Amino acid sequence: MAQAGCVPLADHALSSRLTSHSGASSSGASDGLSFSARVSSGPQFYRSCGPNPLSQPLQSRKRGVSLRKGYCQARWEQENLHDELHSRLRSFTEERPGSARPPPLAGVQFPGLGLSRDSADVVREYLGEGSGPIGQPRLKPSSTDEMFWRSVSEDGLTRWQTPSSNGPVPVYIMLPLDSITMSNTVNRPRALRASLIALKSAGVEGVMVDVWWGIVEGETPKEYRWSAYRELFALVKESGLKLQAVMSFHACGGNVGDHVQIPLPEWIQDCIDDNPDLVYTDQMGRRNSEYLSLGVDTWALLRGRTPIQCYHDFMRSFKDEFTDYLGETITEIQIGLGPAGELRYPSYPESSEMWRFPGIGEFQCYDKYMLANLRACAETIQKPQWGQSGPHDAGRYNGWPDETGFFHEHGSWNSPYGRFFLQWYSDSLILHGDRVLGRAAAVFRGTGTTIAAKIAGIHWHYKTWSHAAELTSGYYNTVFRDGYVKIARMFARHGATLNFTCIEMQDIEQPPYAACSPEGLYRQLVTAAVQAGTRLSGENALPRFDEAAFEQVVQKSRLRVEGVPTHEPMHSFTFLRMSERLFRPENWRNFVVFVRNMKHGFSHSTWQQQTVQTPQQALVSGGFIEHEQAATAELLLS
Repeated sequence: MAQAGCVPLADHALSSRLTSHSGASSSGASDGLSFSARVSSGPQFYRSCGPNPLSQPLQSRKRGVSLRKGYCQARWEQENLHDELHSRLRSFTEERPGSARPPPLAGVQFPGLGLSRDSADVVREYLGEGSGPIGQPRLKPSSTDEMFWRSVSEDGLTRWQTPSSNGPVPVYIMLPLDSITMSNTVNRPRALRASLIALKSAGVEGVMVDVWWGIVEGETPKEYRWSAYRELFALVKESGLKLQAVMSFHACGGNVGDHVQIPLPEWIQDCIDDNPDLVYTDQMGRRNSEYLSLGVDTWALLRGRTPIQCYHDFMRSFKDEFTDYLGETITEIQIGLGPAGELRYPSYPESSEMWRFPGIGEFQCYDKYMLANLRACAETIQKPQWGQSGPHDAGRYNGWPDETGFFHEHGSWNSPYGRFFLQWYSDSLILHGDRVLGRAAAVFRGTGTTIAAKIAGIHWHYKTWSHAAELTSGYYNTVFRDGYVKIARMFARHGATLNFTCIEMQDIEQPPYAACSPEGLYRQLVTAAVQAGTRLSGENALPRFDEAAFEQVVQKSRLRVEGVPTHEPMHSFTFLRMSERLFRPENWRNFVVFVRNMKHGFSHSTWQQQTVQTPQQALVSGGFIEHEQAATAELLLS
């Protein structure tokens, strides 16, 4: 049989497809596309799979999974639940063969987005010719599949152990976002030099700095201004610290802690003004200009280049400029893959005040390029009605899962249509990461550096069945499906370190109504990294200096999955972020003790139990004793 699938369309064919669904283009929400029509024409018939069979034993004991504010204090009872749910699932899958197969469209071919080995299987599945599971994830669990049942209790059923203190975890610290100004100069170099030497004396391994696309290539395509970064890197090298350089292809100013505004390059903004569909768009037609839409990855719409080519050229220029630093001072290149540099969709934009924690967010697939891609894939599997838009009943940014038809416990997320859409939405994101990391691996191969990329810590609504906030962000992770193993395998394919945020958070610190589990999410990421064979690094999501947060990081940096004794400690930890608050006496003492504990593998101890230098003493012990220069450090410490 000839292989079928979502075959990439020729440029003229896809262009005509786009043209047929758009009118006269204009800026903003009025881009010639009928967004109201997209929403209203969305599938309203996809509840064919009926109620979730696993919910009945839960409801009979009044242990609802969907959490609304009115009954958010509901708690799971763990007694006999494990065997009962497994028995229920086994009987359900025996009664309905194929119903528990992995969600369809696993790695399907996307027009303009590349090929897939699984496209023929996807088509056969929907044509009724499939005889077995498709895709890599295994949805039907066995009685020993503990990862599947991580969400059925408040604490999870996966067993974990804290090993001995073997293995140091190097600590890096993020430099201020505005270390390089928009005018391409080093910001406060004397105070920065003093701070770097103090950090070195405290035992910090190195620093992380954002290399902003909007600054370096901000004015003219292919004209790169590296002078300020060369000056900054020289300061880092002089202090004896290592450097993690972040290729920041996003705009700064739209996320937690963004106190500065660094836009995309001016010429990119001009392109967006001419064609608003270059950026992510929600179902109401609102644009998000923080990062270019993955829908245009392979479209040469940026002054004759594709976004992927722009990212490649930028990284190539960086390598050529800093060859003398690579492998010695610069030890890691972190690749930005989306908003805030993370591999995700901008589903929870804070800067616009459209979203507030713990809202479920919204799908970001309504630019004309992503919609054309969705239509093409739906038509290929002979379900054209599924390609009209995203889910029509997925709620709004600040909604709750049980308030929507799509995300509630019995919702459409687990219907055939829901699985089709979520697989397409997630695989598009993974394919984008695969493209960019593939270019990065090729550029930096043989330089003595490692590459890395970041995954967001979407921990709210983690204890619900649908994991709505993760789904809108592009992580197809539900109670039935592990959405992170496939991402980790993509990272491993390019030798990239998986960097994960919110390491410092504890479940007990989170509001009960938000159904959060940052600890459960992190344990799942650890397992995914081990299974994929990729390194795992961590960051804190919020700037904290209390002992409880530091203790949590020390413990999490040494978690191992039971039965995998060879798993090493975390590859590295990067602290967010260097600021005036860090150098306050009590915060500094806690931080120095934390760095020592991470380096030597000790359980966290308070600063009173160890001899810790003040920042000023650290400057002196580090050899930085000139009175005038030491006084300069007070600019940052005051």
